[in-house]
Amino acid sequence: MSDLTIAKTIVSQIIALDKWALGAWGVSEKIGTDEGLYMKVRGPKFKGRVAIMLDFASDTYTVTTYKRDNTSVIEEIKDVHAEELINLLDRIIG
Repeated sequence: MSDLTIAKTIVSQIIALDKWALGAWGVSEKIGTDEGLYMKVRGPKFKGRVAIMLDFASDTYTVTTYKRDNTSVIEEIKDVHAEELINLLDRIIG
């Protein structure tokens, strides 16, 4: 059984910064892991999967976008601080 503490923390950080963000991004599915969170999104600019994973060494996130087939990486952005998540994901998802 996995520990969903990090995934829950990511969701709470997003909601604390913008309570409407998850709805605006069309999040229809959230999957937590020991390292972070996967979200299925359907925004104006991007439709597919977004992974937000904690880099334990730097205490920052790596945000990765995947095509709908879940195998092809579109973009990977490292060293994202919690307070930067909303602006970054808005730029990517819309």
